[in-house]
Amino acid sequence: MKSIIKKSKEHNQTIIEILFKIKQTLNDLPTLRLEYLYKELSLSQVSAKKLNDKNWAIQIEGIKELVGMDDQTYISEIELLVNNPHHLVRIEAFFAMLKLKGTEGLTLLEILEYPISDWQQMQIIKILKERVNVKLPDFSQWFYLANISVACFAIRLTAIFNQTHLINKIVGLLSINEHPLRIQAAIEVLIYLKIPTFTDQIKALSTTNNKEVQLSILYFFEEFGTLKDIIFLRDFLYDNYLWTDDELFLLGLRVIKKVFNDDSRFFNFAGLYFSNQQAMILQVMEESK
Repeated sequence: MKSIIKKSKEHNQTIIEILFKIKQTLNDLPTLRLEYLYKELSLSQVSAKKLNDKNWAIQIEGIKELVGMDDQTYISEIELLVNNPHHLVRIEAFFAMLKLKGTEGLTLLEILEYPISDWQQMQIIKILKERVNVKLPDFSQWFYLANISVACFAIRLTAIFNQTHLINKIVGLLSINEHPLRIQAAIEVLIYLKIPTFTDQIKALSTTNNKEVQLSILYFFEEFGTLKDIIFLRDFLYDNYLWTDDELFLLGLRVIKKVFNDDSRFFNFAGLYFSNQQAMILQVMEESK
């Protein structure tokens, strides 16, 4: 085998592919022997050289070979690729680290420079759900990362994995001075976990002019609003000129109507305070028929 390996790169690659395919069909003990052979014949070095190739497809090939043969030797080199300019290389490298390091690989979230994609988020959630006997990390350690997409993902993970012990830290994000996307994510957690007890903190955000936060506030009251919140909702729509945005204003009217739970009371209330928006009021009335 060693003499064949030395002949050419083509032979090297052929043997790597053969070992890789055989490994996929064997049980644990022969697999360990294949992994040993892969390293003993210096084939891991062949795969590692691909990590620095200019062709992104070759880089991915190298990552897959090293991970497939469970080679931890070049883990630091793979880690560097999580911020590769090519998004497919970044994704492959990130999940390679999770495979090689388990949930400890999630610490890479701290160094990600690019936005984390929806697909990556779904795959991470899937991996965490599959590892039922593994202790989950404290997601709050990533709430304030500069990479806002990763920070918001960490915030939402508290809801997905029911980490209710972090609720006070979630509520701490409900500050008018906080990044709007963090606020939005925090409100989503409260809604998802059905926690209505922080109404005052939500109301304190009402001076925001950020549309996503405004929508989140309305979604919160759509879920938890009561009759005692009607005046707040009226002022929120009125003082923020939300009637100038059809999406916001229609949602606001729907929330008020749901809170009233009475068509005539809603119609009289909305007609009194938003008389210049009769068309939208009637539209909301029609939706319930």
